[in-house]
Amino acid sequence: MSNNIDFTQTRPPETRFKTLVRAYSHKPKNKFGDSKYVFMHVGKTGGTSINAFFQNCDKAGLRVPIVLNHNWSFQMARLRYPKAKIFVVLRDPLERIISGFNFRLREGRPAGHPWTANEAIVYSHFGNVDFFMDALCSDEPRDISALRFCFKNINHLRRGYRYHFGDIRNEPNRSTKTLHAIPIGDIDLSLPKLIQNLNKTESADMPKVGNMYKSPTPSSNLAEDEKYIDYLQKVKSKIKSEYDTYNFLNGCIYNNNYQI
Repeated sequence: MSNNIDFTQTRPPETRFKTLVRAYSHKPKNKFGDSKYVFMHVGKTGGTSINAFFQNCDKAGLRVPIVLNHNWSFQMARLRYPKAKIFVVLRDPLERIISGFNFRLREGRPAGHPWTANEAIVYSHFGNVDFFMDALCSDEPRDISALRFCFKNINHLRRGYRYHFGDIRNEPNRSTKTLHAIPIGDIDLSLPKLIQNLNKTESADMPKVGNMYKSPTPSSNLAEDEKYIDYLQKVKSKIKSEYDTYNFLNGCIYNNNYQI
């Protein structure tokens, strides 16, 4: 039964006209945003800290990528910015999902965003991340039903790589050749280098990326917990499409020495 389960969420289909309207209604917030360079923010991949870094660079008069929020898809970005190089940060999908679950469990604190009604239902059932992980290891119909509701109604779980990039593996080569991925562990090195390349400068006064909001319980610790180690492959099979997309994007790793 579990072999046929995949909790990965895809973006709801919409007409090309609606996609065009959504894409062309976008107005960049950064004064020095450069439409040739686009950063797609996938939830729980350091986006808040990265966006703050870009804003600090923007205030310093440096050219920065245009930032696209959680509502954007790769296809929308290609329509709106057809000549842009598109950047995305990569984080292990299970770690990202655990982080998203914990983020909404604490209602997005420290910034703070109250639960929706459906989020309140989710967290009345899954009181902590251990219950959530136990359910991911389970084949019980009740757990599977609860997880489907959870993945559908927690935005940071729903809007993963598959949601933002769709069936990118089937995209023509020409549409993915300007896609660049940055592993989350490399952002302190790669993002300043990206800004230097964009501005053709080796400025020593570059703002730091930093980590604005560090979780008290790192998601990597939970994803590697010995309690779940024997179940990891089973858990990952339940988000297989997310890993398939993530692995494809891993083939687009950004080279820091590449001059844009």
